Amino acid sequence: MKGSYKEPLSTDFGAIPNTLGPLDPERRKNLDVCIRFLDLWHRFDVDGFAEMMTADGILETPYLGGERHVGPEEAKKAYYTTMTLFGEHDCLWLKMWTTNDPATFIYKSKSWNRVMFGPSKGNVYSNDYIVFMEVRGEKIARFSEYFNPTILMEAFDNNMDNMKIAEQEAAAFLSAQQNS
Repeated sequence: MKGSYKEPLSTDFGAIPNTLGPLDPERRKNLDVCIRFLDLWHRFDVDGFAEMMTADGILETPYLGGERHVGPEEAKKAYYTTMTLFGEHDCLWLKMWTTNDPATFIYKSKSWNRVMFGPSKGNVYSNDYIVFMEVRGEKIARFSEYFNPTILMEAFDNNMDNMKIAEQEAAAFLSAQQNS
């Protein structure tokens, strides 16, 4: 399943306000890795983003139960199952910042999604995200995402059972696709 994100995220800051200032070559190279990863993430290109993770890469996101998912295959499975809940998706804006470490970046974004399964199907979900990303070589070593889970629950009518039903239906949908 792919997102509806229309334009690739820009590495020349055409789509990203330049909050970073001048970049030395090492930071620029690492930033390009982050941008390629985020582009794949926002397009729901699960195979592509998984290939960009290190073998011991860590994916942490409240979508995925707040658990750490280590390695590309585990992260891919967790992300794919959960993000199937949201068939329509768009990144509305994105800002990035550097840190003292040239391999670590922070970004803030706002995304728009639509719930695709369960009793809350059709509800809109829009949230702000803060993400810490670490680059090692040409790959992502850590992607730690934070957002307001209360807003997520509003998309499921503030009913945890609605979210669980949606997750079960999304998993069944993926299983049927894989078996066909």
